Amino acid sequence: MNIKELFKFRRELLENTIDENGFLSLDSVVEYVLPSLVETKLIESIEINTVPFNSAYAIAGYSENESGER
Repeated sequence: MNIKELFKFRRELLENTIDENGFLSLDSVVEYVLPSLVETKLIESIEINTVPFNSAYAIAGYSENESGER
């Protein structure tokens, strides 16, 4: 990926994940990038588990498949 492609991806990411108030949403970013991660086989599914937002903490995580390769 060259710098022009990177900036294009950044612009598209921001355009597609900013809410009506102009803020980025973590959920929107995750939903936007997951299909690309599945396509490149970095992950196996677009399964998302969410919990209600709590301003005291935030947790982002992932799980591995049975073989431990993804």
